[in-house]
Amino acid sequence: MLGGNYRRLNELAKAQDCFERGRRYEESPILSVMSSYNVVNAIVTPIQDQTSDPDAQRTKLQLAVAIISRQVRGERRSDQWAWADLALCELLVGDRVAALRSYARVRDLGGDQTIRSTIVPVLKDLRDVAKSRAADVAAAIEALSGDGIAAAETGVA
Repeated sequence: MLGGNYRRLNELAKAQDCFERGRRYEESPILSVMSSYNVVNAIVTPIQDQTSDPDAQRTKLQLAVAIISRQVRGERRSDQWAWADLALCELLVGDRVAALRSYARVRDLGGDQTIRSTIVPVLKDLRDVAKSRAADVAAAIEALSGDGIAAAETGVA
């Protein structure tokens, strides 16, 4: 949470340091921490501040997808934030279909308000800076802005 506070204060180096410290705990298979907050923010913050891009973060994104996928098969299966984190990582790694399925799960868990107030604004920011994934991010924004998830998942418009 400290990293989020630093990010809101635009102290991005301090935020990144906090996210990196927390990431190590969340990635540890020994500790089995059931959170993805730091893992995801450690990846996304450098993309948002344009010191990195999704292609450079690919290995970290793939690890995050693996970690969060395990979590949502277990005790975080009903956690809309876990599914939102998974969807974001899937989207940034280039798996639009999986991301839209995960965003649909967020919506199924009652997350329309979360989607409108939190997820879509983050995606809009990322669309402008994550150039290599701009089309995927734009498609996710469109799908999340209405009933587009079902159509995007099935390929029917």
